[in-house]
Amino acid sequence: MNTIFTKKKLGLLKTILFVVMLCNFSSIILMNGQDVFAEDQEYYFDLTILSPSTIWSPFFTTPIGNELPKIGINTTVQFDSWAGIIPRTFGWPGPAPIPVFDEGGYDVLMLGYNLGMDYDYSDLYHPSQFTPAGNNFYMYNNTEMNWAMGNFTNHYTYSSRQPYLDQIQQIMYDDLPAICILNDRALYAHNTNFSGWDGTLWHEFGQPMEEWEMVDDPDFYYATPYDVGSFSLHHAEQLFDLLWLRQIYNGLVDRESGTGLYKPRFASSYTTTDGITWTVNIDPDTKWADGTNFTVDDVIYNYQLVLDSNYNSVHYGEYSYRLNPSNIVKIDNYTVEFTFNSLSHYNEKLLTLELIPKHIWDGIAPGDISSTAASWATSNPERLFGLGPYQLNNYETVTTEIVNLERNLYFTNLSKFVEPSFDEVHFTHYNSKYDVLVDYIAGDMDMLDTHFYYNESEVAPAGQMTELIKILGHDEMAINHNHPIFGTGELCPIAGPESARHVRKAISHMIPRESIVNNNFSTRAAPGIIPMSDAQIGFNTTLTHYEYDLTLALWHMAQAGFTPITETPTAVTGLTINALIGLTILFGFCFMLFSKKRINKK
Repeated sequence: MNTIFTKKKLGLLKTILFVVMLCNFSSIILMNGQDVFAEDQEYYFDLTILSPSTIWSPFFTTPIGNELPKIGINTTVQFDSWAGIIPRTFGWPGPAPIPVFDEGGYDVLMLGYNLGMDYDYSDLYHPSQFTPAGNNFYMYNNTEMNWAMGNFTNHYTYSSRQPYLDQIQQIMYDDLPAICILNDRALYAHNTNFSGWDGTLWHEFGQPMEEWEMVDDPDFYYATPYDVGSFSLHHAEQLFDLLWLRQIYNGLVDRESGTGLYKPRFASSYTTTDGITWTVNIDPDTKWADGTNFTVDDVIYNYQLVLDSNYNSVHYGEYSYRLNPSNIVKIDNYTVEFTFNSLSHYNEKLLTLELIPKHIWDGIAPGDISSTAASWATSNPERLFGLGPYQLNNYETVTTEIVNLERNLYFTNLSKFVEPSFDEVHFTHYNSKYDVLVDYIAGDMDMLDTHFYYNESEVAPAGQMTELIKILGHDEMAINHNHPIFGTGELCPIAGPESARHVRKAISHMIPRESIVNNNFSTRAAPGIIPMSDAQIGFNTTLTHYEYDLTLALWHMAQAGFTPITETPTAVTGLTINALIGLTILFGFCFMLFSKKRINKK
């Protein structure tokens, strides 16, 4: 078959060939001098990212796995169930230390935490807590950190322990016992006329609502995706139950709106000189919602109840570890003394136990109280009351589940409390996100619980607004500090712990936090800073997250002795000898191609 290239066809062919060659060699030039690792590149070392198989995990695990090879770390992402993860990490059977992934342990683990507002970080990072004896599966041991954590735990006032918390945070930032990826957020939609809430306290603890208000509206309607799990606050395990039960039952001490610090609530004052023995005074004007006087007998009844294993309270483990029933002593009708088992900054927290009225519940066996509360919710709702700003009016289940609360008329018997703004508060359960959005947009609901997982555009009509709330949660890369490169540093080219720290910093600089948030979690997260929630009391707001920076990450790798595979080109020409050879071939080929006048082939 004869193939004849006419002049016109030949010109077109020349053009196509020229463009193809130009693109190929241009890519050589553009790639020249860049730190690009080819698929057959010999990496500095291997790293396995162990991650739970959740719906959210790939959204931050996969981008990180794609970035680390750019600094010479051959990365494998291993998704697994918790049944497979636990034996490698905080369920490691021992003996310590936990080995690397290939030897049955782990390299890094993707992990989410909600550690609370007053967490004792020695539980995670002190060497006395090495797995399997404790929760330090990080195998982390830092002398300065140990000192700071010990002092933090043994100071029982916020002001005295803040300097040690500051030091703990600085070590977290510089030494990276774990690498924080995201700080959790919660999106709440509500009526624009609504005010007075503390979003963090509401989300975490169910903030009492006496300071909430909505202009010209005496009733408040809250939509929730959860049904009622318990009618007894001492047995409630899900967040939704806390939201409405905390409007009924309060304690001697509570967290202050706006700061989260502890302050007296139904205690008029409380004091200690050693952090172990605490004296609590009760205002004699305090009354239960039925008008009965509140006394120390009610306090002792509640604490002894929670310390009774037959009661099966969710608080039993925490309280029984730190307090003996015999060490709750009545001084008089309005003064009680608690002597805790040891010094701990948690002791003040134990004064927040929500209280139920002894004169209502004393005749019910401890093991029957939870079921009795559920029965009374429909048969005798007037018996479910406490000291809080509201009490149960009724519980509906006919067409949909609604918890209806009414104002506690005795709440403002104490002058320090403002009168609740709402006459009634209604918590309505919705199974469908679509149904709740229809009712919310129509104005039938005043606030949507965050767990409907809506976005701003879905709740955007006039009269509504959204708030992004800091909450107590973060996602991190837990580091195995027994790893010979980024843990101990013993196998780094420049051996030692300082090199390991540089590698951890290099990894942190390769996490595209802002991209992860913007692409996947814009209404649920913010870039992570340290392995501590930025909603925690005393968080250092001057700290900023490690920026994504390839150049800085490579610099840190170099400080550990990992020299770049390819060198950066000079600023004068930007070309290396390979690029010049490529250009020579390109122009030579083009000269020969265009010097031919005609091609006639058979």
